[in-house]
Amino acid sequence: MIPANVIKPLRNVVTLAIDDRDSRRPPLSRSDVPQPVDPIEFCVIKRSSISIYTLKDRLLFVKDIPFSGATLARRTGRHLCVADQENYNMIDLEAASLFPLLPLSQVPDSGPIKPSITVISESEFLIVSWTGASTLGVFITGDGDPVRGTLEWSSLPISISFDYPYAMTLLPNETVEIHSIETQALVQVVKINSIAHSPTNPGLSALIACANGFFVPSTQRSEKLRPTSVRLIRPKTQVKSKERAETETLDKEDLLQI
Repeated sequence: MIPANVIKPLRNVVTLAIDDRDSRRPPLSRSDVPQPVDPIEFCVIKRSSISIYTLKDRLLFVKDIPFSGATLARRTGRHLCVADQENYNMIDLEAASLFPLLPLSQVPDSGPIKPSITVISESEFLIVSWTGASTLGVFITGDGDPVRGTLEWSSLPISISFDYPYAMTLLPNETVEIHSIETQALVQVVKINSIAHSPTNPGLSALIACANGFFVPSTQRSEKLRPTSVRLIRPKTQVKSKERAETETLDKEDLLQI
């Protein structure tokens, strides 16, 4: 763990893009012989530039690349795919070169479109573009070349997650469509039974893949596993009740000491 006082504050940060290869490193076992750890490389996307850093014992600045208006970015190796308000762009971080790929929307005046960038491999991304009637998923290399075929959804995806060879897409109708990236075929549709929407529960918002899966302590009754909602922010009444209880406990301790 690196102390917070070792890293100076970074200002005007829009988002971060860690090299996807680093996130796929196998976890170290406690029984493994300690090995030197390679530094982690990542990009800090700011309002008017993209800063490249490496992190090991300390944070090292590498260089800045001018770029304005970024809203989302994903990195794998030397390639950074970044979206602005209108287009997807590919940046070669070593050559500091940039070229546009595809518009977020192919329909003029379609309003704001949420971009989506998914890393598929060390040199491949999946980006989506709204056509007005459906959404196309395009596989693109770091050199800007289209590969494979295309995926298609009836609406704009809320979230896309990838676990080879499947791309899993959460849609506004609360279904998850699973496509094979090898054949581009739709192999399964999963209906999500979520809690009724409310001001405190606006609905499903993300779909996340775990690189190492999850462990079940027994092979029995695994079919009983169910997703469970966990409240991240406690209601104010609970917080006040806890604070009141802690205050009363302190008062009693003070009386005992007297």
